[in-house]
Amino acid sequence: MKQVEKWDWAPAAIAFLVSHAGQHERARRFFQALDLFTFACELSVIDTRRQEGRFKRAMLGVGDDKKLYGKDGALELSTSEQGKLVDVVNRSRKRDRLRRLMLIRMEASLPGGHLIEMTDGVTVEHILPKGSSPWWNERFPNQVRRNDVCHLYGNLTLINHDQQKLADIAPYPEKRRAYFETPGAPIHKLTEDLRPIPDWTYDTIEQRHERLVSGLLIDWGL
Repeated sequence: MKQVEKWDWAPAAIAFLVSHAGQHERARRFFQALDLFTFACELSVIDTRRQEGRFKRAMLGVGDDKKLYGKDGALELSTSEQGKLVDVVNRSRKRDRLRRLMLIRMEASLPGGHLIEMTDGVTVEHILPKGSSPWWNERFPNQVRRNDVCHLYGNLTLINHDQQKLADIAPYPEKRRAYFETPGAPIHKLTEDLRPIPDWTYDTIEQRHERLVSGLLIDWGL
């Protein structure tokens, strides 16, 4: 939550910790819901005219679970809001900040995933590159479909600048060497996830996208 642009979630988090910090299961439920609601606001799923009021209701209702969860709960997403969230998360992202934010959140949702900050030296890597080269053009000849899958989360990972310079528009086998063999470069779980994938295809991208999105939604309790 500290990586989103607006910290509207902070007063509710502080109010909860003042009174309930020692109640671990209750805290787990509260912060899972607050995290989900915060990202739903960041992704414009929640009506902007109502965001401030719902965060305020959450802050005032930290002692009463009925005011937080369930029907009309401050942090509870309605059925339509949940559907909109799933739709928004499933779309390809072209705005770099939001794309990086969502990858950072997906990294945290993976088993053993790292907690990365927006100020850390991580950059978004397109495995199927945005630029063209003979190797990639041969394997992804349909330009329309290629554009569709290029910005899906299934085609993205987080690496550092040294790795990205080596990877660039190189063939996938060379990219793998950049990801896994660059001296001193961290290997995040999003990148480790690529290790058992020997070939990069349309199906690979779409299946990985579905897996990453599903894992994030499960982590949010959806």
